Amino acid sequence: MEKLFAVMPELQSVCADGLAEEVGEQIKNQLKEMSWKCAEEAAAVQTQLATRKQQKEQAELTMEKAKTAEREICVDLENKVNALLKAQEELTSVQKEQQILTDASRDEMLLGDELREFKEANRLITEEVFPCLLNGAWTEEEEKVEKLQGLKDYLNSIGTEKTLVAAVDGFGTCPAQRGEFDQMSIQCIEEELTQKRQQLEEQLLARQPAEKRREAELTGIQALVEICAQNHRRAEVEHGQVDVQVKEKTQSTRGHKLRLGKAAKALEQCLEQLKSHESEVAKLQEAMAAVDELVEKAKCRAATETAAAAEAAEPAPAAPAAPTTPEKFVETVSEEPSMKRARRESQVASPARIRC
Repeated sequence: MEKLFAVMPELQSVCADGLAEEVGEQIKNQLKEMSWKCAEEAAAVQTQLATRKQQKEQAELTMEKAKTAEREICVDLENKVNALLKAQEELTSVQKEQQILTDASRDEMLLGDELREFKEANRLITEEVFPCLLNGAWTEEEEKVEKLQGLKDYLNSIGTEKTLVAAVDGFGTCPAQRGEFDQMSIQCIEEELTQKRQQLEEQLLARQPAEKRREAELTGIQALVEICAQNHRRAEVEHGQVDVQVKEKTQSTRGHKLRLGKAAKALEQCLEQLKSHESEVAKLQEAMAAVDELVEKAKCRAATETAAAAEAAEPAPAAPAAPTTPEKFVETVSEEPSMKRARRESQVASPARIRC
């Protein structure tokens, strides 16, 4: 009864002592309808369960593919990082070599530049300043004074004798007014300028092989620096691209993980629903069995009550007549009703009849 009451608690007050057969059939029909409905719902859940399983399996497969792709792109990123580090090391190494070579060449380069500046200064004095003074070709007094001072400064810079430097002042007169000393000074200055020019040219000529070699080394190391810089920039770009891809793959994997979790949860809920419906069907079947027991119980009680009523309705036996026969016959006759009465009482009180 507890199983029946668990399904239909409203029957507790009407069927504690059993159920009539017609009522039991009505209740069983209700229970059957409930069972069929529950079974149909279980079948629908069973169909949904197959879909949920397929969705979960698909989500697991997609998740595994996403993890594989993420691992592959992470390996690619590691390679790009190593390539970037290698390019950075090569660039740094070449830049250091360039700096060392530049530092070692700086003094020689400065000396060569100074020699070329001295040669250019000698050319200006020899081709412009000295001819102008020699020919008296200045147009203004300021120009003459400037050129005289420029010639003096240059002669002092190359270590010309002081007397010869002082003789430059005589170049400020017109060529027709110059004396023999001035002509000798002009000749000496011309020799001094020519000798200085030849000396500079010889020094520069002697330096050419070393300068060309050094220039080639600097040009080569500069080209190598540019190549390494290009490799480094390319490695940075490739690393950045793969890094973006890794972030995208990681985000995608997180999304697939969430979808897999939702699919697993939906499958778990579907399984719980199916178990609930199956449990409900089992309870309804147990309740129908309980109804059968209650109907049988009511039948047994009714049979017992009918037998008792029939026993109560039987007439009492008549009193025996006065003995007119021999004594032994009287005892046999008077003994027979007692045995019948005992058998009837035994039938009424039989436990078998009560159980029925």
